[in-house]
Amino acid sequence: MGVSVLVCVETLSTVTQLAAIRKSLLQLIAAHYDVVKNHFEQPAMKNCNYKFPKIQNDIIEIIGKDIIQKKILSEIKEARFFSILADEVTSHNKEELSLCIRFLDTADTIREEFWSS
Repeated sequence: MGVSVLVCVETLSTVTQLAAIRKSLLQLIAAHYDVVKNHFEQPAMKNCNYKFPKIQNDIIEIIGKDIIQKKILSEIKEARFFSILADEVTSHNKEELSLCIRFLDTADTIREEFWSS
């Protein structure tokens, strides 16, 4: 994807580790979205730190659904062959559908990717 997340956990404090990981994740999102990139270059508020759990959960969701799943989907669309295995389970009165997609990628390698609704 072009942006790596690398943090040396032995030399950093926990607070510094979390800040470094948060910064790397935000840079990953900014690399894919111009609106986010512009916000980081010229923030409306100078004291934004993105530490609230709701904001962190939104960041994780953006990375998972908007970046990773789009990348996987584009690779599946380029595949010569693919198969889908679906499994549904109910937990705490909520239905979850999980998909296992197996495909032959452009390098003729068999790959399996898991997808959750």
